[in-house]
Amino acid sequence: MVSLNVMLSGSQQVRPLESDDGPALQDLLERCDDYSRLSFGIPTGSADAQSQFLEGLQYVPEECKHLLGCYSGDRMVAAVDLLEQYPEHGTAVLGMVVVEPESRGRGLGTGILLGLSAELAGRGIGRLRVDCHVAENTEAVRWLERLGFEELSRAEITVAAGQTRTRVLWMAELPLRIKEDTGS
Repeated sequence: MVSLNVMLSGSQQVRPLESDDGPALQDLLERCDDYSRLSFGIPTGSADAQSQFLEGLQYVPEECKHLLGCYSGDRMVAAVDLLEQYPEHGTAVLGMVVVEPESRGRGLGTGILLGLSAELAGRGIGRLRVDCHVAENTEAVRWLERLGFEELSRAEITVAAGQTRTRVLWMAELPLRIKEDTGS
C-alpha cells in the first residue's frame, strides 16, 4: 500500500481504504454527485464505491492498485484512486480525485496530490497521468495546469444517454510542483 507523508490540518488523515470503508466511500461519492454527472452524464450509482475497489485490477496486480481516503474525524472528505506502474513502468495513472463540496477550494486535494506525488517519485515513478478528465470541468482544468499537468490529447466521447464529453489525457512529471501564476 502507498503510505503518504501529507501534512493536513486538524484531524485529517489519508490512509488506504479497505472494504469496511465502502459505505463511507459511497457516502462521499453521493455527496460528490456532480463528479459523476459531469464525467459520465449520470448520477452516482448505488454500487459506485464497490466498483472503485475493483477498478483497474484487470490492468495491474493488486499491490499496484491504491484507493485512498482522507478522513476528517470519522467522515471521509476526499478520495483518490491510482494505478501504479501503468500503462508502463515509471508511470502512474490517477483514476479519480473527489473532494466533498464543503471542503473544496481549501487546498485539500492539492495537499493530497503533492504528498502522493512525492511518495511515488521516491518509488521511482517519474510521471503521473490523468486519463478520464473532462475538459468541461473548467475548475479541474485550472487545478491540473497549476499542478504542472500538460494536455497531451483530447477526444470527443459519448457518455450516458448519448451525451458527449471532451476526454483529455494529461501528464505531469513527478514530483508535482505548484506553478505560480505569472499574471499574463
